[in-house]
Amino acid sequence: MTSLRSKHRANLCCGIFFLVFSGAVALYTRTIPISSLNFGGMNSRTFPYACCVIMGVLSLCLIYQSIRGLKNSPEPTEEEKQAEKAERKKPLRALCAMVLVAAYTQLVKPLGYLITTPLFLFALFMLVTPAEVRRPVKQAIVAIVVTVCVYLVFHYAFAVQFPMGPLKFLA
Repeated sequence: MTSLRSKHRANLCCGIFFLVFSGAVALYTRTIPISSLNFGGMNSRTFPYACCVIMGVLSLCLIYQSIRGLKNSPEPTEEEKQAEKAERKKPLRALCAMVLVAAYTQLVKPLGYLITTPLFLFALFMLVTPAEVRRPVKQAIVAIVVTVCVYLVFHYAFAVQFPMGPLKFLA
């Protein structure tokens, strides 16, 4: 359960982001060439400008509401502070997962599927499983079994070639 103050802070950040974004799009809209067909003063820039104005006005409304809400909201309770601390870890986990995927895509060719995939799956399992229920040995076994099963099915049933890296003799 997050506090009302943290929700207002998040809304304030979103409002500022979209205000800056609408300004950037408005500047970029100036580069759109004006077509020769003008309909009562409307041209190819009219709709993008209108969207920017609407987004800017709505962003200002969100910023105003957030500032007003921050002033009027009560201080968070101790329980809400603990929940907020746990919520802060979620974006970090998502970033770690993206780094793992990027590393996997870069390492799968030189190291091979059978080496890289169990390591990737194990790391991902450890990342997404809560600390209270982690079973590293079980997760390592599952990662290895899943990798081998996928390899066997796709290699022998569908004749898919996997990057083998130093284990080329198995192919």
